[in-house]
Amino acid sequence: MNEREFRAEASETVEALARGISALDGGLKSGKVSPALINDVFRAAHSLKGVAGLFGVESLGNLAHTLEDLLDALRLGKLPLTNDVLSVLEEAVDLFQSLVSSGSEVDPRTADRIVAVANKVTAVKVGGGVAPASRSLKDLDLPADFFSVLTEYEEHRLLDNAQHGTPLYLVHAPLALDTFDVQLGKLTDTLKERGEILTTLPSSEKTPGLLAFDILFAGSLDVRALQEVVGALNDSYVATPIGTKKVTAEMPAPVQQRPVEEEPQLPAPVPTAAVAETVRVDIEKLDRLMNVVGEIALVKSGMSKIAELLRNEGRRSQTVIELQKLARSLERKIDELQGGIMEVRMVPLAQTFERLQRLSKKTARELGKQVEFVIRGEETELDKLMMEQLSDPLIHLVRNAVDHGLESAEIRVKSGKPEGGRVTVSAHPRGNHVLISVEDDGAGLDEVGIRKTALERGLVTEERVGSLTRRDLWNLIFLPGFSTRRETTDVSGRGVGMDVVKTNITRLSGMIEIDSIQGRGTRFTLTVPITLAIIQSLIIRVRGRTFALPLGGVAEILPYDIKHVRTVEGREVFQTRKGSVPLLRLGEVFAFSGEDTARGYVVLLGVGLNRVGLVVDVLVGRQDIVIKPLGKLLNGVPGIAGATDLGERATVLVLDVGGLVEEALGLNAAA
Repeated sequence: MNEREFRAEASETVEALARGISALDGGLKSGKVSPALINDVFRAAHSLKGVAGLFGVESLGNLAHTLEDLLDALRLGKLPLTNDVLSVLEEAVDLFQSLVSSGSEVDPRTADRIVAVANKVTAVKVGGGVAPASRSLKDLDLPADFFSVLTEYEEHRLLDNAQHGTPLYLVHAPLALDTFDVQLGKLTDTLKERGEILTTLPSSEKTPGLLAFDILFAGSLDVRALQEVVGALNDSYVATPIGTKKVTAEMPAPVQQRPVEEEPQLPAPVPTAAVAETVRVDIEKLDRLMNVVGEIALVKSGMSKIAELLRNEGRRSQTVIELQKLARSLERKIDELQGGIMEVRMVPLAQTFERLQRLSKKTARELGKQVEFVIRGEETELDKLMMEQLSDPLIHLVRNAVDHGLESAEIRVKSGKPEGGRVTVSAHPRGNHVLISVEDDGAGLDEVGIRKTALERGLVTEERVGSLTRRDLWNLIFLPGFSTRRETTDVSGRGVGMDVVKTNITRLSGMIEIDSIQGRGTRFTLTVPITLAIIQSLIIRVRGRTFALPLGGVAEILPYDIKHVRTVEGREVFQTRKGSVPLLRLGEVFAFSGEDTARGYVVLLGVGLNRVGLVVDVLVGRQDIVIKPLGKLLNGVPGIAGATDLGERATVLVLDVGGLVEEALGLNAAA
């Protein structure tokens, strides 16, 4: 079994299942649950069972089969959709996601959890049955051959619509053989916009050169309006109302029904070229391609340097001119190739945000809180690897917002707030970065409690705590093990995790900021690069050492002038046209020997709304780079994002813009 293929296939199916269950939750709250949606969720569970069987993951398949039975009862009207049912469905999805993440190996603890969830699914199915419908198929004036081919689900939907008085119609559609699939698609799409298609069957009517279908349709239109709708597509389409028999007659004995998972079998279509429009690509393959592109970019740089050297030597022959043209043409093609690979790597945040929404609901139920979860900017795109690495920090922030941030209903009411709290997750692009915020309307950070805890644990002294700014105080929560909560819960754990959040964001060359107002709530804002796969960089030298500085974090470059340097509260600042910015000297950060030159540059770094001036001796030039990890021993060094190859056996360190900005602004909690 290919573990990677299993995870890719199963994760897509689980996410489809999760989206469907989330939509059911919204439908239950609005009082409008779509039968088609329940059927789609059922099919997703059925597909998941098939994936598990294909790859031999028995634990996943058994649970999917149990869930499929529950959803089958829902779609057949044998079980009502309730909050208890939804709760079990969401718990099952969470478990599916854990199983897919861990692969085919199941530890004893997970095995016990599978059994527990399966038992809950069975219990809610057995305990929530409803009475069968009072109407019968015998009451409907349908062609006799229909009764032998309807599935149990189609019979249920037919009777349910009849029970509620929804007009029923039989739409007869004769179609040309060579274009029947396109015509049938347009007709079904048109009908779905106006009601529910119960089944589509080949018609018993035989017309030379034509292929006819009968569509059983339920909709609120009268027969004249429906005929106008279908007639506008093709004047040979006929809509006939299905009435109720006045005299009940004996019905023919039904033939064995199709299994519920089968679709109505259509005649084989006329051979056409049916090509899939999408293909799944392993992200590691894209990484390898990106590395190759990086190597080609180095070759291009070498060509450009050779052409430039020849031109500077006065060799302006036609060969040199052609070499320069080829180098420029290669550069354009490399840019197109990079852009194409990046487009493939980019994915919207919607999937991650939907998972956070489910987590919020689950946590709220466990704590007995009412929570409204708001999503904004879910269409914002990130590199897939970046998004995967952001998942855990975001999960922790959302869980903390529900558990620590939001007050109980009683406290909220006393303070003049609605009983239910609100958690908002939003994202929007800003240049080469993405800003993601997790915000709650709770009590805000407990500054008194933070000070007290910091003193008790010896994190700050009495003298120091009094001089801390609000931002300095807030950033103390990122210290390992810091927590103002005395009790331990299954949700909050033991107060660890915020340091891990900060560490993970820093590893992505990003930064995290806090904004909190007492009694009104807290907002955490994450600023991360769109990608770290291949980026444009500025090659710089400081005290004789060469570094690559990601251009996405460069706002402006100014000449260094000692006259513009000031000292404010013990920190150097540089005066610009728009005000002063903190000044950062790499030599001091990394304790390099030597001194900065008097005639250098100040590179203004920008992350979010923050600005910092980096003192640079020499600007070497611009170059596209591929960032390589430094390994376990050097990974996580503050201010360093990785390393890169500049060609000609020159390997240099890549600076972490977010880490440098935090260093200059004093945002490192441990500082």
